[in-house]
Amino acid sequence: MNYLSGLELIRRDPDAPKKIATGAALLLAAFCTVHFTTFVFLGYLSALTQRTARGQEDLLPRMDVDFDYFIKLAGAGFRVFLVQLVWQFALMPFFFVGAGCIVGCGALGMNDGGIASALLMGVGSLVMVVCMIPFSLGMVCATIRARLSNDIRTGLQVGAAFRMAKAMWKEMLLGGLVLGLVSLGLTLAGTLACFIGVFFAAPVIMILGSNYSAHLYREYVARGGEAVSVAHLPEADPPGSSVGPRPQAF
Repeated sequence: MNYLSGLELIRRDPDAPKKIATGAALLLAAFCTVHFTTFVFLGYLSALTQRTARGQEDLLPRMDVDFDYFIKLAGAGFRVFLVQLVWQFALMPFFFVGAGCIVGCGALGMNDGGIASALLMGVGSLVMVVCMIPFSLGMVCATIRARLSNDIRTGLQVGAAFRMAKAMWKEMLLGGLVLGLVSLGLTLAGTLACFIGVFFAAPVIMILGSNYSAHLYREYVARGGEAVSVAHLPEADPPGSSVGPRPQAF
């Protein structure tokens, strides 16, 4: 799989700098507690994921300052946000058990806890590795499904999310490593650019991740995995964009 196909997508789009700058402005506004803009950009990422899943990789989705368009993007982004929130709440018990055991191990270690300290460390590490990592992969797949379908229920189909995670975990971990390294480089470069560059690096990082998520989904379906009904927001199609296959094609 091409982990960085999103870079080619950005390179092909002559309006990419303007779209990235608009995304940076939305994220900057979100940083100033205007949460509506966060949902707008989440919706934009959903539109990007949907277009890539349909094979529309000639241009990035439209990103014009259009309030009616932003309202539709915000609705899609808010649904994804709710799905992520539910999964994060479900993940919290595993986190607290693992972190609690590790913290307890440290406290006992300072008081010569011996066997008890080692046992707590083992339980905490086991919970982190055996429970949190698979659950986190499932949450990523649930987010992908929610973005593609624009449907909360699809994102909360636990079995389907874990089946996708089970089939694609190697690609998810390797892709996450590659994208993580690229993201680190972009973030460092943005920080060196008087810190304000971070707000321009962030949209690029999110675009790369969303593009890869769609390719991950397409590969999963190509291997016989469960498909979802891919939503389509016509307003997101930029002028001159390819039509691409019907939403149900994947």
